[in-house]
Amino acid sequence: MNYRKIIMLTSLLFISNPSTAKESTFGIGVGINDYFTIQFPIETEGYLIEPSISIFQRNEDNSSPLEIYKNDYEETRAVVGVFKHISKSEKIQYFYGIRLGYVSSKSNYSRVTSLTNSSSKTETDGYLIAPTLGAQYYFIKNMSIGIDVSFTYTDKDGERIDNTVVSEIGLTEYATESEIVLRYYFD
Repeated sequence: MNYRKIIMLTSLLFISNPSTAKESTFGIGVGINDYFTIQFPIETEGYLIEPSISIFQRNEDNSSPLEIYKNDYEETRAVVGVFKHISKSEKIQYFYGIRLGYVSSKSNYSRVTSLTNSSSKTETDGYLIAPTLGAQYYFIKNMSIGIDVSFTYTDKDGERIDNTVVSEIGLTEYATESEIVLRYYFD
């Protein structure tokens, strides 16, 4: 199943629905945590729909006279969040909901010493489900700062190449994630 198509179709459903579009406020946001995240919030009556793209990269290079060690990791997420407003005042909005999306990751590892030479390459993809609670504070009319807290479940499959041996792998991960979000809504 192609998760990218599901996310795109879900996003287009909300954006292209004439009744949703008439009553919606569109925006752009940036998430601040380990990931670089761009969000596209859509405020409707009682709901926040938020497609987003996230990228995470980590590059380790720890070399010494006795060893050369490199480990590079990259993860990309395409996610759609759907949230119900719990309460909304003029300045503060609380919400709960779920994020669903596609996850793709790549890693390259190598270690060279005088006795050994090892390397591995891993590529996986799969999906994530993340129940989420959040709040945002409107410090001016069209701009808010908020925080989201999620319990994220990811399930990925792929392959790993260790030196020359290829193996199929499956990864299941659970994590709590928090993110500070800056959102701007267009009039």
